[in-house]
Amino acid sequence: MSGIVFLVLSGVLVGGIDAVDHNQDGLWFIAQVWCGPIVIGIDLLNQVFIAPLPIAEKATLVGLSHANEIGTLFIAMAGLMNFVVLLDLFQSKPGEDLERRIVRRAGDSEVSGGTK
Repeated sequence: MSGIVFLVLSGVLVGGIDAVDHNQDGLWFIAQVWCGPIVIGIDLLNQVFIAPLPIAEKATLVGLSHANEIGTLFIAMAGLMNFVVLLDLFQSKPGEDLERRIVRRAGDSEVSGGTK
């Protein structure tokens, strides 16, 4: 959790609040939204305070070029990391790994005992 929050905050610091924008960067937003409500809040701030400004004022407040792209990438990586954790949570069965280890160890001792 702390890694995801660190990536989101780093992305906002590097790329600015407009690194999260569902109108301009829809595909990136799909990856970013898996971070949860913090990304939706950042997008809301962007849409309320930054997006309605004229282009001349907006250019002084937003991250430009590669800095904005790196911030967008950081937040998208955080979202995809969270997505992978959720996939792992929902795909695993309780005790599945432990049962495999016990069966493997029991099988290994029988095989090694029979060859000596």
